Amino acid sequence: TLLVILLILGTGWVSHQLGLTLAMGAFIAGLIISESDYSHQIVLDILPLRDYFSSIFFISMGMLLQVSLLWESLGEFLGLTLAVIAVKTAAAFLASWLARNPLRVSLIVGLRLSQVGEFSLVLAGLALAQGLMDETLHHKFLIVSILSMLLAPILIQTSSGLSHFLFSRTSGKPMEEESSSPAQGLKGHVIIAGYDAVGKNLARVLKETRLPFMVVELDGELIKQALTDDVPVFYGDISHRGTLKRAGIQQAKIIVFSIPDHQAATESVRLARQLHPNVYIMVRTRFSSQVEELEKAGANQVIPEEFETSIEIFSRVLREFRMPNNIIEQQVELVRLEGYGMFRGLSLNAESLEKFSAYLTASLSQSFQVVEQSWAGGKRLDAMDLNGHTGATLIAVVRDNRAQPNPPQDFTVQPGDTLILFGRHAQVDRAVRYLAAGPESSKGLDSI
Repeated sequence: TLLVILLILGTGWVSHQLGLTLAMGAFIAGLIISESDYSHQIVLDILPLRDYFSSIFFISMGMLLQVSLLWESLGEFLGLTLAVIAVKTAAAFLASWLARNPLRVSLIVGLRLSQVGEFSLVLAGLALAQGLMDETLHHKFLIVSILSMLLAPILIQTSSGLSHFLFSRTSGKPMEEESSSPAQGLKGHVIIAGYDAVGKNLARVLKETRLPFMVVELDGELIKQALTDDVPVFYGDISHRGTLKRAGIQQAKIIVFSIPDHQAATESVRLARQLHPNVYIMVRTRFSSQVEELEKAGANQVIPEEFETSIEIFSRVLREFRMPNNIIEQQVELVRLEGYGMFRGLSLNAESLEKFSAYLTASLSQSFQVVEQSWAGGKRLDAMDLNGHTGATLIAVVRDNRAQPNPPQDFTVQPGDTLILFGRHAQVDRAVRYLAAGPESSKGLDSI
């Protein structure tokens, strides 16, 4: 951290000695750091310093503000501020639209870049020093800049919702609908909205299992990656009616949303439900608090990242303690049942949890593959006495892809056989260990 600070301050000092500004030197230092392999860790290390310097910046801006001048011409300054915001929004909107981004995204870009930036203040200071701007004009510029910064959080917060309100309900045929549909010929397919880690893994599995699917992505880099992976993908904003139609929403069986923008995901779910009332909608969201809103919008299943991550973590912790799989699965089911119930305002009492726990410990069937190292290989069933040692029942043996139900007691188990076991969780777990390593392995499990 000290080395990074020294680099930034040193670069600023050198640039000042060469006749440039300190801000330009800091900008050059930032470019140098961003190219480092350790840039992400550097950013994390200097985040507290960024907050301190941001506080100093805004305090200094407030000290430069002439409140008396603001109150004398409040209407004029408000008008100038709105004019600056409108011009900057229009410029950024046009630039984004010319880059072939959707109207909704272009408006978000425009609104979030509409405030006066820090470099404008640096340039204004240089203009004042060079006599290109007098004191009065400089103070007016500072007032307009501060007012635009005060409005920036509001504009950023409302940009997503406003863009949806203006462009998601536009009449007429969008540009995307004019071209032929990329999903032409697909029926009963899966639409994947977003080619992030979730979308990528889902696409890989669907591709390997030869199930039809189509990916919709807005990020150009992710589209290039999808094309490299030989994945069917097209560019589009999934929150647009035309994009959903191009993806074949009317013929789709399932649509999976894996997009980071919660507002866009909610609107997209609502629109997808309108276009195809019977499609199965799955949504990946970050927080459990967003589940109810997405379900009201029409999602069949909402998977919150934080909840599923917690389940995976405690499952792996239990496996490290060598807990039997049936115990882990029981705890997972209990947590899922209670957790998703809480999302809907429901709560399981102790009696309900106890009943469900008893249900999970009921009978089940499980297969066991006999390998060369298995204790059961080469032994007769009557010699093993599986039911007497474990309580589980052998109901069938699969050999050479042929099932033999209720094998006789003189049947000899061979490596490569698949034994179908039936019993309670604890009994089946004992049987698996017994078949793998012999009588001694099944002892000690009775207490579980």
